Amino acid sequence: MESLRRSIEALASRHEALRTRFIVIDESPYQCIDTTAESRLRIIDICDPHSRTTDSQLNSLIQEFIDEKPPLLSSPLFDARIFRARDGEHVLVVVIDHMVSDGASNGILVRELWTLYEQAIHGQPFSLPPLTVQFPDYCVWHRHAEDAWMREHSSYWLTHLSGASRLAIPSDCGMRAASSGTGLTMHIPLGIELSRRLESVANQQQTPLALLVLAAYVFVLSRWFRRQDILMPVLSHGRHGHPELRNVVGFISQTLHLRILVDHAQTFRDLLSQIQTEFGMAVQHQDFDRVPDLIPECQTELNFHWRPKHWSGGGNSRLRSPMIPIKLRPFMIRLTDWPWKFWPVFYHTPAGIGVTINYKPDCLAERTIRQFGEKLRWAADTIVDRPFERLDCKSGAWRPMNVVSDG
Repeated sequence: MESLRRSIEALASRHEALRTRFIVIDESPYQCIDTTAESRLRIIDICDPHSRTTDSQLNSLIQEFIDEKPPLLSSPLFDARIFRARDGEHVLVVVIDHMVSDGASNGILVRELWTLYEQAIHGQPFSLPPLTVQFPDYCVWHRHAEDAWMREHSSYWLTHLSGASRLAIPSDCGMRAASSGTGLTMHIPLGIELSRRLESVANQQQTPLALLVLAAYVFVLSRWFRRQDILMPVLSHGRHGHPELRNVVGFISQTLHLRILVDHAQTFRDLLSQIQTEFGMAVQHQDFDRVPDLIPECQTELNFHWRPKHWSGGGNSRLRSPMIPIKLRPFMIRLTDWPWKFWPVFYHTPAGIGVTINYKPDCLAERTIRQFGEKLRWAADTIVDRPFERLDCKSGAWRPMNVVSDG
């Protein structure tokens, strides 16, 4: 455990975001970065020699740890704990506040922690590529670049999103409106064979795999909601065109707003081409999350969140060492204070492409989520095998939901 403790300390020393806490001066909050990376790693022994620790008992203790909310103004926004569950098995849980982390950061942390840990157990000095900037540097640049962005890009977004209407996801028929803050998760894999075919098509078309999956997702939503004008916020890792941010931990992720007009006389290939163009324009006019302030009606309950393979810290991938095997696996947790009815996170891991859907059970039924997964697989399969089939084909039709539009 000493090697792991040292590895976590080295990780915190490397990333200022992991040593950040907040202080208040004259009633205004300020970030304060601790100079030393004092380890917060605690080891909890729950191994009972008289009985085997069950997964449910372990998950319950992990949930309690996740639910703990340290005082924001007195504690770093990063914590870690090891549970000694049974002979030879230890579970490491790392909790980071979203204020100083994002989805890409999770993958960075997993990758770097594993590298540091391997170096520690082999008696090697810690060594990782140097960071040229830190998260606070990015925050300062972000603030100072706002005026230049307004001059150069705001007119594009005002024109491009003119007339767009907000789309809200309705509750299932017969279910009460959202009231609880509790969410559930469901993991839906596309399957290793379909994933390989999608990767092959993406390589042939020289297009990002994420955009191929996005085309399937947009088509399913268009059929589901009977909606042709889809305003799709795409959650980006925010590091496009900034290689110096590639290994930086922090809340750098941004939203790229894509407006996709789904003409059902189009083919799936036409839809993909339109999405490629939209994505390119959104990156060119990257808004750094300023568009919602400029155009409030662009806020929607839809989103597309993609975690690429080299940044995915979850899934069923298995990391191997000559000395110690480590397994990364997702587990079910309660999502307390969850504000979204429907929040899918698409991921790409060595086990294939899939989607983890976080949803409110008092708004959407489990059967609805499962049906969404079935239609997503069908759409992805069609894009691969029948790319020139028209979008108005009947084979993928199903009963659509009603749309609630605030526009």
